[in-house]
Amino acid sequence: MRHNEETSFWGGKRKADVDKINTEIPVMGEVKNKTQRPVLEEYRKLANAYYRFYNDGDSFYNKLRWMADRYDIKPFRSFSEEDLERLADAVTDAALVEQAAAKNAPPKMKRNS
Repeated sequence: MRHNEETSFWGGKRKADVDKINTEIPVMGEVKNKTQRPVLEEYRKLANAYYRFYNDGDSFYNKLRWMADRYDIKPFRSFSEEDLERLADAVTDAALVEQAAAKNAPPKMKRNS
């Protein structure tokens, strides 16, 4: 699989957004606070499937079809670069919103025991 660097989610089109989100993605494993940051964890899963599709030729359909339903990406076809890019845009947008909300959240108070 080959993707266009200018129009792809990781290429020129969303590079600044991807770089901003990736500051919170671990090199390996799940997002630490995935219950408080579920969209960030979804983004991590999407990014892994995206990478595997373009670098190894793996299908992403079974891994991401539930996510496509959640973001109302229809139709969602296996091996469709257009569908994968639409999903990547939707999840990236949602991750940016979640990231901004988390940064503006008031600090958690520690309880005295």
